[in-house]
Amino acid sequence: MRKRIYLAIIAGIKAANIGIKHFDKWNENTENLAQQNGYALPAVFIEFAPIAWQQRGGGVKSATARILLHIVTETLASAADGSRNQDDALEQFDTADAVVAAAQGLSGEGFNKLQHVTTETDHNHEQIQHDIEAFSCEIADSSAAKVRTLAEVKDFERKG
Repeated sequence: MRKRIYLAIIAGIKAANIGIKHFDKWNENTENLAQQNGYALPAVFIEFAPIAWQQRGGGVKSATARILLHIVTETLASAADGSRNQDDALEQFDTADAVVAAAQGLSGEGFNKLQHVTTETDHNHEQIQHDIEAFSCEIADSSAAKVRTLAEVKDFERKG
């Protein structure tokens, strides 16, 4: 389930051709940047919040999933009013808006349209900008559903 959503998000953002250079799963990728293997910017990291499943019977379950897109960009420019590099410093918001537009409404097998629900800007970094865009969608998983053959049903009826 998560794999399908993960791959659909990447495909949807790539199809929008907005210049994202790196995609990965979220793993606190903005912490300890000096110790990490480098990644090209701008980057999008995908995080799945905990999923509380509701059992529907017959091996089918459903839930409302929350998916966070961590958008990491780089700038040393100042966003101060009147700064000659203000537009460069504010590009992070253009990038985040483009990612949101690309992800909004994506759907696929087992999940319905992604709906944008929250925006958060992480102000705790010097050389990078980190915006977090959260989405929700309804998901359903029937991978545990058992399909019985006619022979199995007849055998069950005969024994029962």
